[in-house]
Amino acid sequence: MAEKNIIFFITDDQSRTLGCYGDQIAKTPSIDALTADGNLFSNAFATTASCSASRSVVMSGLHNHANEKYGHQHSFHKFSTYFTSP
Repeated sequence: MAEKNIIFFITDDQSRTLGCYGDQIAKTPSIDALTADGNLFSNAFATTASCSASRSVVMSGLHNHANEKYGHQHSFHKFSTYFTSP
């Protein structure tokens, strides 16, 4: 059985600004070559709108309630999933 090589790219706010997605202005020959020989996702969905919480799902395979990464947990973001009443 052939050994599998996996390269996984994930970016924030990327949109379709790559040649492999049809952008005529972006010059991305290396990424275009990788996608020509591999898989290209045309539809992907995030479990949450927060970037780090969304990446935690992709990297762990667990939903946010299971991996405990609900969002930016720093106090200055004031973003939390479970609030306790005073």
